[in-house]
Amino acid sequence: MSGPAPFRYPTPEETDLPPYPDQPDCCNGGCAVCVLEGWPEEVQAWKEKVEEIRAKRAIKTDP
Repeated sequence: MSGPAPFRYPTPEETDLPPYPDQPDCCNGGCAVCVLEGWPEEVQAWKEKVEEIRAKRAIKTDP
């Protein structure tokens, strides 16, 4: 009987860059929180996640 699969950190390539919102997603109504304005923050969070993954993988794979 085999146990659970060992934990494996995802590779940066396995994380998806947040897609840029399509123009139809924006209503051009001057919303306080526009979907187009939130995208840079999503990309920054993604970059931080990728760097965290890379750091954890480096620790895990260093001899």
